[in-house]
Amino acid sequence: MQLTRFQKITLGISGVTALAIGALITLTPHAFYASYGITLGQDPNLLNELRASDLQHIVLCLQVRLRAFERMMIRRHYS
Repeated sequence: MQLTRFQKITLGISGVTALAIGALITLTPHAFYASYGITLGQDPNLLNELRASDLQHIVLCLQVRLRAFERMMIRRHYS
């Protein structure tokens, strides 16, 4: 399936946005949730649960980006 330029740009922007949100929640969960009016306690279990789910977002975004880069390199190599 061939993507249009608009689709590629949209996917790129959404990937960067998801990566930024995942990184913010993983690195600074108190500040991120405070912007929504949610106060997190110092419970390490809660913080680990929040960080773990968003670390998965980061890994998924990186996998998608690496796969896209790999496909681009393969096309350049064989064309």
